[in-house]
Amino acid sequence: TVVNMRFAKPFDTGLIDALAEDHSLFVTLEENVRSGGFGEHVAAYCQWKRLPLRVAAVAIPDTYVEHGNVSLLREMLGIDSDSVIRRLEREYLGKERLDS
Repeated sequence: TVVNMRFAKPFDTGLIDALAEDHSLFVTLEENVRSGGFGEHVAAYCQWKRLPLRVAAVAIPDTYVEHGNVSLLREMLGIDSDSVIRRLEREYLGKERLDS
């Protein structure tokens, strides 16, 4: 299921609760810093509600990021599509890709 959580506030707890009924993993993806970001907010809410699922917050690490080519920066930061897929396969599906 793909959901565009277009706004961080107000936080749609009803949607999170409904999705948690038939999902075991939430993946948040943002071009913002992880620390204090949307993914951490989702994870904190899920933990507070004791929802039986895992949250993978894909975001920029809390470090200085040089300016430059956006595609190269996304790859370097691990927020490009290939990096995200590899991370999810490794950390949440317990497998490595054959082409990695």
